[in-house]
Amino acid sequence: MNYTSIPELLAACPDTNIIVERFKQIHPDMCEKYVKRLYKIVDHLRCLKPKNSSKNYSDISNMDLIVEGNSVSGIMKDDIENVEDGLYSLKLVPWKYWLAMTVKYDKYDKTINDLDVIIHCIWEMTFMGCDDDYCSARAGRKKG
Repeated sequence: MNYTSIPELLAACPDTNIIVERFKQIHPDMCEKYVKRLYKIVDHLRCLKPKNSSKNYSDISNMDLIVEGNSVSGIMKDDIENVEDGLYSLKLVPWKYWLAMTVKYDKYDKTINDLDVIIHCIWEMTFMGCDDDYCSARAGRKKG
């Protein structure tokens, strides 16, 4: 397994154009409106400060991101050996919590590389058209 973080992956690829071009290769059906938004998304992620946990997301500090194929899920650190039973969707989690998580993926898997990991994470983070403002506002409304 390779261990890294989204901020480290973004720092290793400072050219946003490379990220966007690879994104278009992986998701060729993506609309032009999303492509334009993608530049803002990557810039926002580069500026955002990671945060480990909060009252609403207390489990996040005990969670890692795991990338398998083109799927990104949260996994409790204690469940790393039991991947099939311990996966969680993080689609509506505010992005600052994503940035604090360790990203794990098989560095020997020839079908995925650091750039693809960034893209799969961004795809998951923006799934259903969500942005960080929406996820953060939703988190502010959560009771807990």
